[in-house]
Amino acid sequence: MSLLNGYLVDSPQPSNISYLRNYRSLLGFYFVIQIVKCVTFPMHYNPSVLEASNFVVHIVRDLSNGWLIRYLHSNTAAAFFFSLFSIRIAPSTIICYIKVLFPYARS
Repeated sequence: MSLLNGYLVDSPQPSNISYLRNYRSLLGFYFVIQIVKCVTFPMHYNPSVLEASNFVVHIVRDLSNGWLIRYLHSNTAAAFFFSLFSIRIAPSTIICYIKVLFPYARS
């Protein structure tokens, strides 16, 4: 326990770490989850328009923990794009709003 405390809590951190570092690590984690599922989904895929809904039903009902795979896939996809939005679009949007609200402020 002291090793964990010394590594996570008491270790010195550089001053240039920002909150965006958390979003970047989450983005990588979500991406790895999506890649793993993109490898496992084609093992059960049937390329037919008529069988598309049966594919989802097969995953949820027949595979062990299929419901978890389905919901994990959809939620990590949404979280991936939210994290991507937080990293790329949100800071520039905030800067534009500041320039509109305070037009005489120095940049």
